[in-house]
Amino acid sequence: MKQLETPRLILRGFVMEDLDDFYSYCSDPDVGIHGGREAHQDREQSAEELRKRISEDKTWAICKKESGKNIGMVWLEPDFRRKRSFNRCRVLGYLLAKPEWGQGLMTEAVQEVLRYAFEELSLELVSTYRFSYNQRSGRVMEKMGFVWEGTLRDATERFDGALLDVMCYSISRKEYEEWQKKNSN
Repeated sequence: MKQLETPRLILRGFVMEDLDDFYSYCSDPDVGIHGGREAHQDREQSAEELRKRISEDKTWAICKKESGKNIGMVWLEPDFRRKRSFNRCRVLGYLLAKPEWGQGLMTEAVQEVLRYAFEELSLELVSTYRFSYNQRSGRVMEKMGFVWEGTLRDATERFDGALLDVMCYSISRKEYEEWQKKNSN
């Protein structure tokens, strides 16, 4: 993973030394559920997922610059809902430790990942999805210029049996460039 940097964050590839921080937020029942993920039951479950994220090389660890603490993750991976080349279109996903919510950190991380996606990877489109009830995630998407495309009703059956609507968003290269011009002042 190419290391990325923002004023408050370092986005870097995961390492096994992240396990304690990773387990801390992945085991919090209030964190993963909003992305359809069940809380990790033990450190071994977290270690297994962490090893997978390291080997796949698609996920950045979100780390605070001052402390180096891993507080979440952001990823770009193939969008299984779209029939587009991985070299042209990817889906963005993210997860943040609950104590860090409401500080603009995820918006900061997503802004840098979008810059990388459009300016360095030359992607044409980045999509993202959220459950309809997850307004917090929706605010990140809207702040970053994503356009709401529609809602897939009853699209996901979560691990707990809840049937949830999924809201679809995307941002094209042109929309990103317009967003950049508007927000660079």
